[in-house]
Amino acid sequence: MFLVVTPDAAILAAGNECLPYTGISLLVAVGEVAVVHCPSLSFPSQPRGGMRIADIITMAVRAGSAVGAVGWKWFGADMVDAPKAALDLPLFLADPLQTRAGSVVNAADLFMSPVNGLRCTIDVTDIARFKFADHMAATALRRMVFGFAEGMTDFAAVQAAGLGGLHLGAIRHLRRVGGRRRDCRDRRARR
Repeated sequence: MFLVVTPDAAILAAGNECLPYTGISLLVAVGEVAVVHCPSLSFPSQPRGGMRIADIITMAVRAGSAVGAVGWKWFGADMVDAPKAALDLPLFLADPLQTRAGSVVNAADLFMSPVNGLRCTIDVTDIARFKFADHMAATALRRMVFGFAEGMTDFAAVQAAGLGGLHLGAIRHLRRVGGRRRDCRDRRARR
């Protein structure tokens, strides 16, 4: 997914897997954020035809405009030579943005800077929750990986993780792809 916010509008581009979840957003529900289906953001095994990323960026960003790009990491002068130019975005987003916009700068510090970012303050309860979630996710993933066996189903792999009733959000991006490619096509053809 990616979100483009301008003074006039907000557009959320979502791949096949994320598209159904966009309706959960109150901003989408009340029409403050428009949703655009972008199949090229989907997992490799999903249908990929449809609107291109560059087309969505062209639709959402005025030519020559100034863009603040927010990934998840900001950089200081002690880390890179040109902190504002160090984009923390995949190139498939950064390239069309830089082609369309007049300037693109890293604006992640608006959220992540420990000095003045919107997310710069956490309390001891937040730290405990994050550490618990990190530990549970890492441990469950380790159990899953060491439990893999040939012919194992997705359900069996998740069961091997031993989540113990924890919400699946404890493991980010829970998915597994395996098997011969021919098997995948054969299954789709039988549907």
